[in-house]
Amino acid sequence: MNANQFNEKWMEFKSELKQQWGKFTDEDLQQIEGFLDRFIVKVQERYGYGDEKRELMKWADVWHQKSAPEAIGGNAALTRSHPEERDGSPSNSTLSVKEMKP
Repeated sequence: MNANQFNEKWMEFKSELKQQWGKFTDEDLQQIEGFLDRFIVKVQERYGYGDEKRELMKWADVWHQKSAPEAIGGNAALTRSHPEERDGSPSNSTLSVKEMKP
């Protein structure tokens, strides 16, 4: 999972996150606001640095892999995106594989 994927799926992800991992408060979720780095900090605050953190991060990665569109056959293309932070400042460009429908 990367920061862009995390941000794009935040609204869907946060409801399942709260159901599966009950230590997150509504305030935690508001503070995270779809930013991966903030999520990691909150995971460490709520679950520490041990097995629970590793399990949660693995669960989050699997969740995002399941929700990402998969490229089918040769119908994939690399696209460059220029996402912006919510505060309006540009973040790093990323290359990603996008599904191309025939």
